[in-house]
Amino acid sequence: MDTLCHGGSPALRRWTVLAVALLAMSNLCVFLFMNTAVSQKRIRLYEFEVQDITSQIRRSCVPEETILVSADFMFNGFREFMFHLPEYHAYQPKSYLLEGHQQLFAGFHRQTELVDAIRVPPGVKQFVLNADQFLRNPDVKLGRALDQYPPENFVVTSSGLRLFRASVQELPRMFPAIHVEIK
Repeated sequence: MDTLCHGGSPALRRWTVLAVALLAMSNLCVFLFMNTAVSQKRIRLYEFEVQDITSQIRRSCVPEETILVSADFMFNGFREFMFHLPEYHAYQPKSYLLEGHQQLFAGFHRQTELVDAIRVPPGVKQFVLNADQFLRNPDVKLGRALDQYPPENFVVTSSGLRLFRASVQELPRMFPAIHVEIK
């Protein structure tokens, strides 16, 4: 009974401590020295890219005249727009069947909403999206491909990420499967 209450034999405890120490050291090596999605290097790069994108949008786009669109739910996408740029309306133009209805994720002032359409508020003239998400992902189908637009529709951040900017009138052509209401 005494060995059960104190965690087993001393030999078993030593092996357990050794296994936990090896696991902790392995995780630390991956974090500090490797280039993986969970490494210090990649996390810093990701944070730099988020800062770079949000700074570029703030410098070149007025919130009252701009909505943000992102194909990705995370990773320089919808959630980053919603969190780091709370003064902008953000949409993920991907329809989900939820509670028997087709709905999209939207965000404003760091609040997530489920909506049935992209509703462009009065005064909004343009939308911005992370062009690299759409250009690199063959699964994302657009009604009009980004490479059909002139170079002036693209803004390149200091880190080389590409943003795309166009009139809100282009939203229904670009996302024909999504209901867009322009007020």
